[in-house]
Amino acid sequence: MFKKIISFLLVLALLSVSTSAYALNNQNSENIKDNSIAIKTIETNSSNDYNNFLKDVENFKQFKKSQKLKQGTLSNDDFELKCAIEYYNQKVKNGQLTGPLLNPNDFITVKTNKSISAQTNVTTLYYDKYSVRAQLWVASLMISPILPRTAYFFQHSLNDNPSDVYLGSSNPIVPEIKATNAYKSVIATFKRSGSSYQRNPLIFTPSNASWDLYLALHYTTIYSYSSGKSITSYVTDTYDFQPKNWGGYGSGIPDAAVTLINNYGVYAQSVGAVVPYYISITIPDTK
Repeated sequence: MFKKIISFLLVLALLSVSTSAYALNNQNSENIKDNSIAIKTIETNSSNDYNNFLKDVENFKQFKKSQKLKQGTLSNDDFELKCAIEYYNQKVKNGQLTGPLLNPNDFITVKTNKSISAQTNVTTLYYDKYSVRAQLWVASLMISPILPRTAYFFQHSLNDNPSDVYLGSSNPIVPEIKATNAYKSVIATFKRSGSSYQRNPLIFTPSNASWDLYLALHYTTIYSYSSGKSITSYVTDTYDFQPKNWGGYGSGIPDAAVTLINNYGVYAQSVGAVVPYYISITIPDTK
């Protein structure tokens, strides 16, 4: 909570760059310029991080294609799981990720054989923080082609010290949010109020937004400010993974990914495999 308050105060301070009515009286132009550069740098870093994630998703798709002839008698779901684990192992060996190597056969065994011995084997081998984190990274990779926002925010939490994520007004997620009935309803209320500032809950559900936004963000807070005909809103959230019945969400999510998320989601937080972080998304609008 303290981290979220500090982050929000930073947003308020930086708001003076575009909304002079809220400028701090004792803040000179040099400070404003420095703060503007700082927040743009943070936004650029967050944007670059997400773009690199998307490239990784495409690389994974190509990797699966290259392995198709090796599928043999494996089901499509088991093949997807095997490819995701091998892709993860490849990144660990190349130094792109830090974590333990995983054995695909162990997880395929558990998925197809519910015997106590099979369950015990995986529990013994893969139940420490970094092994659980590795498995959830694999799960995030498997859902990434279908739920990219969900996968990115989830994967970003699988670090000891994940950076806060600031997505600027030019980020592709902005038009996605503005197109939802959730956002339209809240911003319409703000416009009708005639107020220069409002703080409202912004709750994404499967009925008022996409599955991806619902799973990625769900319960957020939106801070809206107006100056003349311009409106600037900040959609904020503290990412804190909430295990759900993922099998009911969207279509085409691999069963193996659902199994990993459901099996380890709650436990992951108790051992620190999933670490919360702050998200702020800038949404421009007009009256």
